[in-house]
Amino acid sequence: MKEIKEAERPSILNQAITIMAEEPQDEGAPTLYRIQLRLPVKAPSDSLEIDLLFQRGAVGADGSNVNGISDESLMEVLINRLKAFQAGPWACETQAAALEHLEKALAALELRTTRRQEADVEGTTTLMVGEKGHTD
Repeated sequence: MKEIKEAERPSILNQAITIMAEEPQDEGAPTLYRIQLRLPVKAPSDSLEIDLLFQRGAVGADGSNVNGISDESLMEVLINRLKAFQAGPWACETQAAALEHLEKALAALELRTTRRQEADVEGTTTLMVGEKGHTD
């Protein structure tokens, strides 16, 4: 696994977090990420690790090969958290903007799923017309 860092993380909390990713798999992207949090010296343990296992391979038309989470499910967690913050005393414009972008990203991925369902290729590794690597 190698450390990834897609952006500067200026907050104290985010500086204590290391994100690791396995090498990309057949799907073209890593399916295993490890989030490591270095805890303060007073904590019972010096670190906390959380593994995120994303779907590896096609889920199958009937869902019989589901083995990990989806990008959409992780986005829904983040959307839920930001909506909760926005409903309370921590509401702010920057969080509202982040929420809006996450909702747009989720909608874009849901549109891709709808198009794959309409093309009868959802749940398979078959590429649709317009997807990189399609040969027709």
